[in-house]
Amino acid sequence: VCMEASTTFTTTASGGNGGPYTYTWYNAAGATIGSSSSLTVTPTTNNAQYCVILSDGCTTPDDTACAITTFFPEPYPSFTVDTTRGCAPVTVTFDNTTPFTQSVVWNFGDGGTDTNPLTTTHVFATPSTDCYDVTLTVTSPDGCVHDTTIVDMICVLDYPTANFTYHPQPVDILAPNVTFDNFSTPDATVYNWYIYDSLANLIGTSNAFEPSYSFPITGPGEY
Repeated sequence: VCMEASTTFTTTASGGNGGPYTYTWYNAAGATIGSSSSLTVTPTTNNAQYCVILSDGCTTPDDTACAITTFFPEPYPSFTVDTTRGCAPVTVTFDNTTPFTQSVVWNFGDGGTDTNPLTTTHVFATPSTDCYDVTLTVTSPDGCVHDTTIVDMICVLDYPTANFTYHPQPVDILAPNVTFDNFSTPDATVYNWYIYDSLANLIGTSNAFEPSYSFPITGPGEY
């Protein structure tokens, strides 16, 4: 049987005085665990033994039969990925490393699923403030089913949005020093500022969060 699964023993009685028969089931510890012609058990250990004593209540000697339950090899799901984080869309390759696999079901946490038993690729297209949980459910050739979930495994990030204003306003040749106020989304971590003149010539750069720049005072201009 599979671990944590149930199995049923059924006794067919004959002989003696023809019945009615009584049934006494007991386990390896000698505890009585049943009194009908069948017994359903959920073994907690491998090689668990269960026995039944059959009696017709007459002078015929009681008969005893025993059975031993053994566990099938259990499939303990395991898998690897080639990446766990990136900006949307994120393409991830999953490799199933579980032994004793007959069939699998992948659940990627974003509504997507797959049944490829070995290697599968999934595209996480939607950014999320929470990372995605990934679940792999495997079934062994003996029908034993197990699953494992990796919480917050795949993180799909949104792209930052750049936004800024400046002061003073308006800018003139008497006050050419301008400070740029950064209102970009807080997920931004790197800032590249480029300042061009009206002819698209690059005249200034900065990596500061809120840089300042002194524009030429030789005459009016657009930048």
